[in-house]
Amino acid sequence: MIKYIKNFNEYQEILIFFLPVALINFGYWKGLKKKFKNVYENECILNNITFKIFDKYYSLWPVSHLLIYILASLRFQKLNQKIFLFFIGIIWEIIEEKLSYIIKLDKEDKTFKKKHAIKIKGKLQYENWWSGTFSDIIFNTLGITIGILIINYKIFPTYITRILNTIFIFGILFGLHYTNFHPLFIVSFLLSLKYTFIY
Repeated sequence: MIKYIKNFNEYQEILIFFLPVALINFGYWKGLKKKFKNVYENECILNNITFKIFDKYYSLWPVSHLLIYILASLRFQKLNQKIFLFFIGIIWEIIEEKLSYIIKLDKEDKTFKKKHAIKIKGKLQYENWWSGTFSDIIFNTLGITIGILIINYKIFPTYITRILNTIFIFGILFGLHYTNFHPLFIVSFLLSLKYTFIY
């Protein structure tokens, strides 16, 4: 029984780790929408198509998944924790996919419609911010794998951790400026200092 309680605490820590990440994401989009109104998707720098893999075009959003999961994999190093990380990524994308039908109302035909992973005039990856995609799961898994390789082969884990933390902090500061310091974004930033960074 004690073993299961201990394992539950480990999983709880992972969920707490992702709480600031989810709030930062939500606060970022809320701030964008408040600032840019109906054209906020076009103003998100992270949503611009930046690279191509095979025949797929990607923005920096999948890269953010990759970095967060490398960070998580370095922090939670047990096998059961990494398996839990993997399934959290899948479950979250399913939730995003299902909720996209509910929270997004198409203004043209007044019906619920799925809209994601498309190019708009060759510029944007996502047409709305709440979208579940298979590519995110791929980048999550790649992040976990890279984290495992860093740990197993001792590839400068301390320096990589510092680099990832630095990227994360710069991303947050950019978001604070970009969203006119939206209150939810600020709260999530303070939480991230305690729960998401690796010390």
